Amino acid sequence: MYPGANILVATKRDFEAANRKKFCARISTGDYDAVIIGHTQLERIPISIERQERLLKEQIREITRGIQELERTQPGSSRSFSVKQMERTKKSLQAKLVKLLKEDKKDDVIEFEKLGIDKLIVDEADLFKNLFLATKLRNVAGISQSESQRAFDLFLKCRYMDEKTGGKGTIFATGTPISNSVTELYTMQRFLQYDTLAEKNLLHFDQWASIFGETQTSIELAPTGTGYRARTRFCKYHNLPELLSMFKEVADIKTIDQMPEVGLSLVMRRWWFSPVKYRKSL
Repeated sequence: MYPGANILVATKRDFEAANRKKFCARISTGDYDAVIIGHTQLERIPISIERQERLLKEQIREITRGIQELERTQPGSSRSFSVKQMERTKKSLQAKLVKLLKEDKKDDVIEFEKLGIDKLIVDEADLFKNLFLATKLRNVAGISQSESQRAFDLFLKCRYMDEKTGGKGTIFATGTPISNSVTELYTMQRFLQYDTLAEKNLLHFDQWASIFGETQTSIELAPTGTGYRARTRFCKYHNLPELLSMFKEVADIKTIDQMPEVGLSLVMRRWWFSPVKYRKSL
C-alpha cells in the first residue's frame, strides 16, 4: 500500500537481552514511518516507573471510592462479601505498587515514552482482554475477573498515548472483541474510551453494569449432570442504543456482507494511520 514507506521490522534476535537496547535506540533515533514488532516484544519495552506508579495509585483511588460507595449504599450482610472482593483487587494493585517501588531496573533499555511513537496499532487486540477488574457483584456468571500482566502493560501504554495525542493515539483491530464475557466490551472501552467513561461517571464497572447490563437467574443442569441449580448470569444489555452510540465513537464495524473476502472483522480506531502524517508508529 505504501511502497515508499520507511519501515523497521523487528526480528526475534532484536529483542534478545544483548540486542534489545540497540533496537530501541534505533526506534528512538531513526526516521521511520512504522515499526512492526510482536506482542511479546512490545511488553519488553518498559514504560517509566513514574508513570506506572501514577496509574496504579489512580486505580487504587478508584477502587477505594467504589468501596466507600458500597459501604454507604448496601446493607451489612450483602455488603461484607462484596467489600472483600473489591479489597482483594485493591490489595493486588497495592502489591504491584510495592513491588514496583522496590525492584531495580533489569537493564537500561529506552523507556516507551522516549521512543517518539505517536500511534500505537494493535492487531489481534482481543488477546489483551484480561484487564484487572473490581466489582461488587458476586456469584454471577459472565463476569470475568481474570487479569494478565500483558493486558496491564498495554493499558499503561494506551493511557500514555491518550495523554500525548488527546485520545487519538491508539488503534485496535480484532475480529472477536466480545467472545466469552460481557465484561469484554467494558474492557475495550477502558482501553479506547477511558476519558469518555470518566466524563460519564462510568469508569467503575459496577456503575457501567448498572446502566448497560442485566442479570438473570435461571435453573440449569448442574456440572455433575445429576441435578439442577439456580444460576445467575450477567447475560443481557440494557440501554443498548445508548451503549452502541457511545461505542461507535471509536468503532468501525465491518460485517461479512461488506467484506466477503475476509469474513467478519471489527476495527476499533481512534484515528486513521497515515505514514505521511505520522512520523513513527508502533
